[in-house]
Formats: sequence, structure tokens, C-alpha cells
Amino acid sequence: AMGSALFAEFRIFLTATLLTCVVFGLYFTACGWWAVTMKHRFSRESETGKKLFFMIAVYLIMSGLVLLLIFKLFEGIPFFRYRMDQSRFVWAYIGLGFVNIFLSFLFEGISRFEEWKANLRRKERLQQEFQQSQLQGLKSQVNPHFLFNSLNSLSSLIEEDTAAAERFLDELSKVYRYMLRTEADQLAPLSTEVQFLRSYFYLLQVRFGESLQTHIQIAPEYLERTLPALTLQVIVENAIRENSMTRQRPLTIEIRSEADGTL
Repeated sequence: AMGSALFAEFRIFLTATLLTCVVFGLYFTACGWWAVTMKHRFSRESETGKKLFFMIAVYLIMSGLVLLLIFKLFEGIPFFRYRMDQSRFVWAYIGLGFVNIFLSFLFEGISRFEEWKANLRRKERLQQEFQQSQLQGLKSQVNPHFLFNSLNSLSSLIEEDTAAAERFLDELSKVYRYMLRTEADQLAPLSTEVQFLRSYFYLLQVRFGESLQTHIQIAPEYLERTLPALTLQVIVENAIRENSMTRQRPLTIEIRSEADGTL
């Protein structure tokens, strides 16, 4: 019998192993090529059924041809002393067929999962780009408006208090130096944002006086976290724009950290 002779004689074992490896190597290469062809031919999700049908149908045809080739090769080598057994061929074909069907569904599942991950990454990137464009748009609106109001405040201080005007100008230079330096940056440490915000709040305090109250309370362990540069300034500027304030009813802006790490 072929099975017992396979392990009894080394030359039969070596020849059978080499033949099987070569034939199945070519077979799986052809299967891979066919899978890629079907993936490009039926790329839409609605065509998944068609793709699987043609993949499996061709795999089953190729499986039969490959098994027939191996059996005939074994039969044609004299020292193998092998006669083709039809029942063994059928069982081998059924086994290889099940393997092909399983692998087809497995590879399709993996392919769909990879596409889902790619789409998710693409969606997240688009959301980030959209949010960044919104933030840049808000910055472009805030900067000229803020500069105009700051210059008006500085003009009034020069006439009333020269020392206060010098400090105001110093804080204003810090604010705009930071704005210009971080314009192209996406993320900034919270500690740097807070330092900038203190200078920014000083300018607002001079401008609005007792009509505006500001407080910053952030736990030290959160200061090294990052956020989009100038985000806090945009939020504060919008809060001032959208709310009224008077000495009797001042606007209070408080930036603090919560126990869960949120601002």
C-alpha cells in the first residue's frame, strides 16, 4: 500500500513530499492570484455573494484537477507501485473542498474587517481635519477683533496710567508672541496654554474691569496633558461674545480640572 511504503522507503517519502510541495505550492499561488482578481472585480460590498460564489467554484475545480494530478503522478512513478483508489480521491477532494470553503469565508471576513478599520481611521482623520479647520476659522475671526479691542484699551491706559500701560503692552506682546508661535502647531501642553491664558485674562480684565471675573484652578498632574493650541482662548472669546456683563451682574469664567481629568 502507498501509505506504508511512504514511510518504509526514504526515496518514496522524499519524492512524494517534493511532488506534493511543488504541486500544492503552485496550487495555492494560483488560489491567491484568483482571490486578488475577484477582490478587484467585485469590490463593492453588495457583490460579496458573487465574489464568494466564483472564488469557491474555481477553487473546487482547481482542487479536483490538483488532486487528480497528484494521484496520476504517484501512479505513473514505477517504484511507487501505486494504483489510484477512487474512494481515497473522493475523500481527499471533499476534505480539500471544505478547507477551501472555510478559507474563502475566513479571508473575506478578514478583508471586510481591514476595510472597516481603514474606513474608521479615514473617518477619524476627516473629523480631526474638520475640527482643525473650524478652529483655524475661529482663530482668524478672533485675532483681528481682539487686537482692535486691545489697542483701544492700551490707548486709554497710556493717558491714565503709564506703568499700567507698560504692563498691558508686555502682556499683549506675550499673548501675540504665543499666538504667532503656535499658529501652525496642532497640540500644546496644558501648562503652556494656562500660562498664555493668564496673560490673556489680564488683558480682558483691564478691558472689562469689574464686569468680568476669571478663575483658573487646574490640578498639577494634568498640566502636562495636551490639547489643540489656543482652544481655551477661542472658548473664552466666544463666551464673552455671546454673554452680556455689567458691574452689577459680572460674567464669571472659570477654568478648572475635574476629578475625571476633564476641563
